[in-house]
Amino acid sequence: MASILGAGSKINKLYHMPKNIKDVHFFVISDGTHITVSPPRKFRGPFRNRKGGLSINCMLLAGASGLVFYCKSSSPGSKHDSTVFKSSALFHKLDTENWTPLKNGIIAADSGYATYYPFMCTPFSEATTDAREIEFNKKFCRARVHIENVIGRLKNRWRILLGGIRMKDMTRAARIIQCCVALNNFMIVNKSEDTDIDSLNDSTEEHEEIPDWDVIPDEYRNGRMRKTPTKEKLLMKYF
Repeated sequence: MASILGAGSKINKLYHMPKNIKDVHFFVISDGTHITVSPPRKFRGPFRNRKGGLSINCMLLAGASGLVFYCKSSSPGSKHDSTVFKSSALFHKLDTENWTPLKNGIIAADSGYATYYPFMCTPFSEATTDAREIEFNKKFCRARVHIENVIGRLKNRWRILLGGIRMKDMTRAARIIQCCVALNNFMIVNKSEDTDIDSLNDSTEEHEEIPDWDVIPDEYRNGRMRKTPTKEKLLMKYF
């Protein structure tokens, strides 16, 4: 997983997060997108999505630069976004091994994901009448729009992802998705003046000046004492 502190900081600035929230970095934004596929007839059941089409549910995590930092393309379309995430190697490292790619990093996800993971933040209910929660949702959703833009640009550049992968081998179809994402990242790194190639190494030593924070204490990890959702902790401290 790349070091993407700069990307997290950029997201905070782009979407007008409170100034005092600068020590929390929404370093990646998670979402799922369906890629149309054509599996053999006898294997179509698991690939049938909720809209009746056949697809792979591809989970992406992206930063402000547009780079995709994680892609899981092996889940059939019948799987929910949160199920895809929980079955990923990334989730295992985050939840079981207490691993984080950088200090104070949080995944910004939609309301379909679980609320209590300390490494993930979701919006409040749209039915809320609390002024602070409404303001939180407004700023949070501005950041969430970014992943939709990343997915749109990815599919527009690699039209096979937009029109569908017409082959029977689903393993090869999943690899094609991964290749498109990798090529897209390569093009961003080599063409964008805003992308710092040095930030793609695994070291975060240059960011050690970031202070520790107590919004999400360690005792809330691994399913223990998950009483207060991350969004409520952020709300209490920053809004």
